[in-house]
Amino acid sequence: MAGTLFTKVREIISAISPERSSVTKYVVPGIRPPRVTLCAFVVLSFIGWSGGCSGKTSNRPSLDAPPKAAIDMTIQVYGPVESQRDWTNSLREKLISDIRSGITERKPDTSDMIKIPAGKAIIGCEDSPDACLPFQTRNIGAFYIDRDEVTNAEYNRCVAEKQCLPPTNFPHMPGSSEPDHPALLTFKQAERYCLWAGKRLPTEYEWEKAARGKDGRLYPWGNDAPLKPVANVCGAECTMNWADPTWSDGYAYTAPVGRFPEDRSPYGLLDVAGNVKEWVASVAPLPQYHFIARGGSWYTKREQLRAWERQEWRQGIRLDDKGVRCAADGRGPIKKSATRPR
Repeated sequence: MAGTLFTKVREIISAISPERSSVTKYVVPGIRPPRVTLCAFVVLSFIGWSGGCSGKTSNRPSLDAPPKAAIDMTIQVYGPVESQRDWTNSLREKLISDIRSGITERKPDTSDMIKIPAGKAIIGCEDSPDACLPFQTRNIGAFYIDRDEVTNAEYNRCVAEKQCLPPTNFPHMPGSSEPDHPALLTFKQAERYCLWAGKRLPTEYEWEKAARGKDGRLYPWGNDAPLKPVANVCGAECTMNWADPTWSDGYAYTAPVGRFPEDRSPYGLLDVAGNVKEWVASVAPLPQYHFIARGGSWYTKREQLRAWERQEWRQGIRLDDKGVRCAADGRGPIKKSATRPR
């Protein structure tokens, strides 16, 4: 029934505006879709763009607002496929069935990871329940976590082995595809990469302990709000309408990983408060296609640098500020692997 109705909707759109007929294509943040005036509630409900019936210009996706939802959730969750790479479509189908499909077991290389010791951790906050976990103290076992966010160079080695889907290209973000910038990934792309590298996603608790240290500090560097640009957030170079003109960090979008040495956690993790939000494994059940990202990014406000910041991602929230750092279990010694994907 729903499929038939959707087909009819597409036929109506095609008859009125052919360029809008391909509604299942991925909406790239920052690229404005063509305007259509269409007084049909059911059509607008499926497309998800407003303003048609009023005759006014619709509130289209722009650099000033999170992108609207794409129709095809598999693209937003698993990543795009490329027609010139025939293997990408078959790989995505396999990953939808089993995210571990075809993975060759390998030991993680911990040479660029930091071992976080077992012990208590202060988690969450009390004054901003919508932006953090509930305030609590947790006992967390030892684990390893990447010092840096996964770079494009590292991720593209997984793509070269045809084990990861290609990352989405964001043409409105010059420089973001450079090898030393963080890879911009969907949740399942991040999960798949970590598994391919012999690692896994960190849990929320692990990520927050690594970011805040044993003392549960507010910021990775301590409890004092920063007075100078110590992290890549939406500052003077940022194109968003909430950009802070007093915060000039030198980057409108992503920065090379490790470029901000003061954005450093007590354990030595870099880029914890800024650059890209990082996908983690949720510690509580979530609705389907909802995922958790931690930390701040080039897109976030200066006020969102606190180490307990979290975002529950769902359809319609932007993906061009999401990356990952992987984790590994900390039981026993883990030696450097000769097969580390560098």
